[in-house]
Amino acid sequence: MWPMGNKHVAFESLAELRATTWRSVLDVISQEGLVFRRRPHPIWFYVFVSLAILFAFAAPLAGRGWESIPVDVIGLGALVIAGVAAVARAIDVAWDATIVVDDNGVEIWRGGSKRVSAAWGEAAAVGLLNMLQRDALDLPGEFKGRDFVVALMNWCRENRTEIAAAGGSLNRTVEAMAHGSGLHFNFDWWDKALSSTLLIGLFLGVLVLVGVAASQESLASLGALEILASIALTVVFGGLALLSALDWKDAGLKITISTQGVVTNKHNRATLRLTWDQIVKPAALKRRRDDEALVCGEGEADTLFSETFRFAPVLAELFEHLLIQEINRRAISRSMTPVEVRGPSDS
Repeated sequence: MWPMGNKHVAFESLAELRATTWRSVLDVISQEGLVFRRRPHPIWFYVFVSLAILFAFAAPLAGRGWESIPVDVIGLGALVIAGVAAVARAIDVAWDATIVVDDNGVEIWRGGSKRVSAAWGEAAAVGLLNMLQRDALDLPGEFKGRDFVVALMNWCRENRTEIAAAGGSLNRTVEAMAHGSGLHFNFDWWDKALSSTLLIGLFLGVLVLVGVAASQESLASLGALEILASIALTVVFGGLALLSALDWKDAGLKITISTQGVVTNKHNRATLRLTWDQIVKPAALKRRRDDEALVCGEGEADTLFSETFRFAPVLAELFEHLLIQEINRRAISRSMTPVEVRGPSDS
């Protein structure tokens, strides 16, 4: 059966769902299943690439003079490029894929038939990450929501023992962890290391280029526009490198979310402790929405963002799941709307 039936909810419709209902992404996954669709590139993409290749092919010939351009060669080149683009487009369409994530696991469909499926409980045995590495579970290249799917798979791998204990159910795993020792997320060392290396490397590269240019020409020979451009590039990339380095102030940070609230620790010392009573106060919820933060208290310092932690997309969705539970349990949903807590659907 094709997975795009009425049972499943499309990832693209989540924005509207957030603005009109109090349901969480975990609710959708547990009850209907969430569909992620990888669609082929639009036609204009292939037209643009083909024209760019044709231009690159024809430009050197045009440099010799328009009268010397062999029209038959250009025409043949255009036909070959168009043919290659058509084949690439056909392959792209053929590899169109649909991913279904539900409470029990993940399925990948291609061409209307299910090609592979994996239960969350399999993470207890071999791990979904290992399955990906063995190409037993092959995700299509790009699709909306890919970051969430990959983060969810990796989170399941790290929490495979808890998933096995919950019988392979994602929802029961989250509930058991929340009522037990809590859901734990650590500082994302790997992501921050890559980000810092890239941005600091770019900044140093800009400095080298500016230094080489300055050594070859005197400042007096440079135009005002060139000087301003050099300063602007240095400031921009320097600022990005500095911001990337400042992220490391959170190194060692760990967050725990449970039915008691939110606690962050850094090197085994509590740095933030918020109960649900504090988190669900209208002023705190408004600050959380306006700042686009993970969680806020009423104080300015009581603000936390999810990007600092590993599996950030999963952290954000699981926290919101528990937040909505508290909002419903305390009947706050009667006095506040989803938009007032989450923001409008186009935000």
